[in-house]
Amino acid sequence: MSARTGSVLDAVPTERIERAAPTVERWVAVATVLLYGVGDVATTYVSEQLGGYESNQLVWGLLHEYGSIALVGHKAAAFALIVAGWLAITALARLVDHRPHVYRAAFLSLYAGRGLVLTVSNATVIYQLL
Repeated sequence: MSARTGSVLDAVPTERIERAAPTVERWVAVATVLLYGVGDVATTYVSEQLGGYESNQLVWGLLHEYGSIALVGHKAAAFALIVAGWLAITALARLVDHRPHVYRAAFLSLYAGRGLVLTVSNATVIYQLL
């Protein structure tokens, strides 16, 4: 707490967070692309080639109807939604006069985390199939 105002928020190093936020956002964006984009698609493809199956019924149907290219199309559609969310967060943050980096990094971290879970899960399936 600050002796001056008595607010707990005064003790938060917001200036340091604001300075670091663009860098953190970039790294989280890279992790999102690598884990949710590349990692999930690559491990799903390898798993399918080894005899595994896709548990997501929509993706499974697309795979069997259109082949492996459907994975790329599905992920491109997912990334289009991520970009739309990223743009919406940017607009909303600016509307309330906040810098959007922290909010966008938090948003992207959800997809990076999901990508990590999916990639590890698929890698576990691949290991079991080998």
